[in-house]
Amino acid sequence: MNKKNAPVPLDPARKLAADALLQIWREESALSHALFDSDHHEVNARAYRLTRETLRHENGFAKLVAKHSKNNPKPAVRAIIYIACFEMLVEFSADYGVVHDFVTLTTSQHSTKNASGFVNALLRKLSTEKYRSDKSSSFSPEVHQALRAQYDKKHIADMSNGQFIVPDIDICLKPDLHVETWADKLDATIIDPIGVLRLPARAMLSELEGFEDGQWWVQDAAATIAAKCFNNLNGKRALDLCAAPGGKTMQMISLGADVTAVELNEDRAEQIWQNLERTKMEAEVHVCDALEFEDEPFDAILVDAPCSASGTFRRHPDLKHAHVVERAAELAPIQANILRHAFSLLKVGGELIYVTCSLLKEEGENQIDNFISETNNAQIIPLDADQFGLSTSYAPFLRSFPSAKADQVNMDGFFIAKISKTA
Repeated sequence: MNKKNAPVPLDPARKLAADALLQIWREESALSHALFDSDHHEVNARAYRLTRETLRHENGFAKLVAKHSKNNPKPAVRAIIYIACFEMLVEFSADYGVVHDFVTLTTSQHSTKNASGFVNALLRKLSTEKYRSDKSSSFSPEVHQALRAQYDKKHIADMSNGQFIVPDIDICLKPDLHVETWADKLDATIIDPIGVLRLPARAMLSELEGFEDGQWWVQDAAATIAAKCFNNLNGKRALDLCAAPGGKTMQMISLGADVTAVELNEDRAEQIWQNLERTKMEAEVHVCDALEFEDEPFDAILVDAPCSASGTFRRHPDLKHAHVVERAAELAPIQANILRHAFSLLKVGGELIYVTCSLLKEEGENQIDNFISETNNAQIIPLDADQFGLSTSYAPFLRSFPSAKADQVNMDGFFIAKISKTA
């Protein structure tokens, strides 16, 4: 074949992203379960980012497609169109090249090749659009309805807007390191008063100073707050239940505790061991059900209970396809059982921190209120929202939220409560 007429190789990341979108839609599965099976890490990473960011904007893309087409394309075709929209309208890639390449991708697949003419015509129309993110509907209808029962419209709108800001990467330093010094070394922003460093979303972490020798680890700003709520961990025996990937375990070790970490999932427990090895920290790690773990009473216990993860939409836009509210209802009794069992492992006078990355009261305030009402020797310890720059409206508990406001830190949504054992 004449080299001038040889077909241009397809971008494998686009094909993987289209397949991942289709899998998420059909199976209502998480992006983390999608198969990115290229032999090249760079290709898989690009495919993951294309999928994640297309999911972030898919409601807006759906409206654009409906504007220009009376027919709703079948899912395999729609996946190709949406990813092309992201490249053209959000990343501002050259329209002609994107249209040509995605039409070629459409033609190359048996399931979509008959739609190549439709895709070509539609993408040329869409390329002329001036796209604005459809921030009115970043939550699924079921989640939006649940949130309306808890928060006012302005707050929900701000949370929704915050989820259209691609999340940066937060890192937690070992406590003996100077924050300002490392902010300069890594060209990072200090997130006060929480005290983490924030890096650009596309930072190549493994190439940064301090990664290889374990001077820091990745942990969202909101996720770092819980371990800081203990009064004093120095020399104390501490238990981290549902511990993977190990950020809170490493925090508690850094604060002087002798930590035991418990994780049900063996693959996720492997992440704890890897993080401990890289940071040269030590902890006793058990791979077992939190409800079956037994030991001598602990001075401090952190329960990061399994939850709907509704507070992490900004990092996991695929969750809009999960049945989040239904999952919260299913997990509520499990959370209650873990909380009861954890409390049974707490010393008298000890402190228990209960945390979920959820925006829903069923997984936060309601759990604690129910537990306190049935437990005579449990007492809520009020937490100081001002210490972390959070709203005082949720006292005696803490809540963090995604936000697009200039005077607030955009971070994951967490609920945190502190309980002591009185007898």
